[in-house]
Amino acid sequence: MIATPQSDGIVPDIMENKLYIGIDNGLDGGIVGIDSDGHCSFKKIMPTISGRDSKRVYDIPAMVSILTVFKERIRIVIQEKSQAFPGQGRTSAWSTGHGQGIWEGIIMTLGVPHSIVGPKSWQREIFRDMNFTETKQASLAVCQRLFPNESWLATERSRRPHDGLTDAACLAEYGRRIYR
Repeated sequence: MIATPQSDGIVPDIMENKLYIGIDNGLDGGIVGIDSDGHCSFKKIMPTISGRDSKRVYDIPAMVSILTVFKERIRIVIQEKSQAFPGQGRTSAWSTGHGQGIWEGIIMTLGVPHSIVGPKSWQREIFRDMNFTETKQASLAVCQRLFPNESWLATERSRRPHDGLTDAACLAEYGRRIYR
C-alpha cells in the first residue's frame, strides 16, 4: 500500500499485485497470468502463424508482446519442461522443444525471473489430494475449481476446453504457491 496525493489516503499499488505466468510451450499451448491474490488476469492461446508449407509456426513477435506488456508486474514465469514421450513423432518433439527454447530466449532477453518445471513436479503440487488418471482432465477440474468464472475455451465457438490454457493456468498457480 502506498499513500498518494490524489487520494489523501492509502490505496493499493498496482505494482504490488505481481503476476505469476504459466507457459505451456507447445504449438497448442497457452500462456496464463495469475495475480498475487489468485485471480486470473489474462489467458492467451499460443500465438502461431502460417509458415512454410502452410504449417503452423510460433509467432515470435506476438510472444514477445505478451510478456512485454506485463514485464514490470511479473514475479516469475513458470515454463513447463519439454520432454519427448515414447511413440511421439520427431517433428512433434522437436516443435515442443523449439517452443521452449524460443520462450527461454524471450524471457532471458527481457530479464524476467523464470523457472522451468517438469510436468511431474507441478502436477504433484497442483493435483495433490486428487485421484486422477488423465492429467488434462485433472488440470481442467483444478481450473474450474480455482477460477469458477473463467471460460477455458480457446474461442467462443470452441466446444471443448483448451488444455494448453488449463495446463498454463496450473503452471501459474504452481508458481504462485511455490514462489510467493
